Amino acid sequence: MTGRLGDDRGSSDVAAMMFIVPLAFGAVMLFTFVGRQGAGAEGVVHAAHVAAVAASTERDAGSAQAAATRTAASTLSAAGTACAGGPSVSVAADAWASGGTVTVTVTCTVATGDLGAIDAPARTLTASASAVIDTYRGYET
Repeated sequence: MTGRLGDDRGSSDVAAMMFIVPLAFGAVMLFTFVGRQGAGAEGVVHAAHVAAVAASTERDAGSAQAAATRTAASTLSAAGTACAGGPSVSVAADAWASGGTVTVTVTCTVATGDLGAIDAPARTLTASASAVIDTYRGYET
């Protein structure tokens, strides 16, 4: 058997791999980005709810702010959601009295620097939740 001059059998496989592998890698990175954003959004909604409940059991607005901030940070950390600079938590109440409503807003900027291959931007996620202020507690006026 003699080899043919200019034999290029198998070269199409190499050319196909030059396109298929980067496309597959890009698809995996895109799915990772979308999944992380969805999980982050779910984590922020959950943190807002838990923080609102924690704030509603406190006796005054200052304690409610501290409890909400502490609870939101620990809930996001437990969920694996890392906020750039930590979460921003704001607490608002229609009236700080028994049976009133407290609303907690949690804002988290999810950093995506480790997904640099697809140049994914950081995304700011915000969620609010409300809870009724504990009716069986005494409150400062």
